[in-house]
Amino acid sequence: MNEKRVILVIEDEHTISNFICRALSANDYKPIPAFAGKEGLSLYFSHGPDLVLLDLGLPDMDGIEVLQETPVIIISARDRESEKVKALDMGADDYIVKPFGVPELLARIRTTLRRADRLKLSRGSQKDIYHIKDLTVDIAKHQVLLDGEEIHFTQN
Repeated sequence: MNEKRVILVIEDEHTISNFICRALSANDYKPIPAFAGKEGLSLYFSHGPDLVLLDLGLPDMDGIEVLQETPVIIISARDRESEKVKALDMGADDYIVKPFGVPELLARIRTTLRRADRLKLSRGSQKDIYHIKDLTVDIAKHQVLLDGEEIHFTQN
């Protein structure tokens, strides 16, 4: 059982978001689109993605305000060196200027996820994931999976 890595795509331009999400799906990732900063933050906290692809020019906030302690790759039309440096200094793991090619995007995703996985292992975070036969419990993401499918619980 190979669990797909979840990537949150915070991009307000629907055409670009759809393009990125299709490319990610075709390459065995699970994309979750968000079209504004606040929506992206909500999805970040509810889904606990492995990586965030983040546009800086969002309609409700500057993307730089969205940076959290999750791996983040900035995807932006802002190509000034000062913008790139600011984003990287504020916590972004990488920065891609639009337009970009899918092979480069996928390579940067793989690189960032490898670094994040090594960091998790060195911090011992992998102890938050338990496997019993076909059942997986991920404490950090608040997820329970059976045969790779998420189980949803309801309160009575």
